[in-house]
Amino acid sequence: MIITLVIAGFLCVGERSKKEGKVLTRERELNLESRILGYDFYVSIRNGRIQRAFEVIEQIENIPTIWKNGN
Repeated sequence: MIITLVIAGFLCVGERSKKEGKVLTRERELNLESRILGYDFYVSIRNGRIQRAFEVIEQIENIPTIWKNGN
């Protein structure tokens, strides 16, 4: 169950991957910052902290890349 909850947090990261023209198949493809932000997004939504969720989305949009290998 915990894996399902963490993956749910990566939804906004998944949208970023679509913009970059890649398909996210494993969370291991993401760099650490992306993983942390994805989880933070999930926790914010789960706890009803909508403003924080929007802040996380902005942070995800502004990082240079979400990919571990930098591509």
